[in-house]
Amino acid sequence: MLIFLIILILLSTILQTDDIGTARISQTMAFLTCTTVFGLSWKFFFRQRPALRKVPENSTLFASGFQKLSSTFFHIYSNQQWHALRYFLLSIMLSEGATAALSTISTTYLTHVL
Repeated sequence: MLIFLIILILLSTILQTDDIGTARISQTMAFLTCTTVFGLSWKFFFRQRPALRKVPENSTLFASGFQKLSSTFFHIYSNQQWHALRYFLLSIMLSEGATAALSTISTTYLTHVL
């Protein structure tokens, strides 16, 4: 993170960009970094492995995936021993929504106000 910020400050100083230009450089750097790291990890770190479950007869992979998700959801929320996991998953869901809203609002703010 610190290296990212140092490179961003150096680039925005060398290119003499304003706030919007700095935001564009930051988004470009973040996109390129994430794309590179994701691509390399997808190519070199995922290995072949056998399937853990078979797709049921007369069902698609899509439908059976949602059926498994719903059964896992009801199993977690009906079991009283897993209340910590329940609240952890709730906090993750809400924080993901808040992060998405913040990025959308900040982009709109940068576009219209700055």
